[in-house]
Amino acid sequence: MLNQESASSSVESAEFEEKYEEKNQLGKGGCGSVFAGCRREDNLPVAIKHIPKDNVFCKHKDWYDLQQEPILVLERPMPAEDLAHYIEIIIQQLVNAAVHLKQNNIFHRDIKVENILIETGSDVPRLCLIDFGLSFINKKTSKYRTFYGTSAHVPPEWLSSCTYSAGPTTVWQVGVVLFEMLHNKEFRSTNFIRKKLKISSTLSQDCLDFLEQCLIKVPKQRPTLEQLLNHTWFT
Repeated sequence: MLNQESASSSVESAEFEEKYEEKNQLGKGGCGSVFAGCRREDNLPVAIKHIPKDNVFCKHKDWYDLQQEPILVLERPMPAEDLAHYIEIIIQQLVNAAVHLKQNNIFHRDIKVENILIETGSDVPRLCLIDFGLSFINKKTSKYRTFYGTSAHVPPEWLSSCTYSAGPTTVWQVGVVLFEMLHNKEFRSTNFIRKKLKISSTLSQDCLDFLEQCLIKVPKQRPTLEQLLNHTWFT
């Protein structure tokens, strides 16, 4: 029986190698590893997924059972980028925009997903921050005692002491934007503080750390906007 399986595996391996060329690794996850590849007859880009046998629950028409591991051949659109890569780009542009405003003593006060437009005509998405109706000329040492902005996104310091300042509040709002982009749900500061709203544990370590830093409850412990720009998530 083992000899028959081995022979069958060798045949399928030969068929696979005759039909497809495997190239560089694209990624690795809990269910296996994915490699770039192409179909030899017409150079069609494909994704080739190697799956440990313990993770196999069903079969597919482009499935090659090579005994030690099944291989799944999937569509690979070209050109294409992982969505997570674009989220990183957008947030990096948002932080850059916030730093530019800070350097010009402008406190936006209402940075949120609804006030962000993405220009899609260029090769790389370009972020535009809009709606400066609540913005204010800020002094570095200023603390504010009247809140203007989206009430659901108030920073914790406003809830505890009814005061807030430009830098830490802007960092908190960057965290709110990233949270909503990653979780596809509305953010409410009160729910987050009461732990009714939690950050997903499936994020990459760098992304998770960046988001956690933005949403630190104590304003003095949050990084500055400039420190965010140097975070390892962007490198």
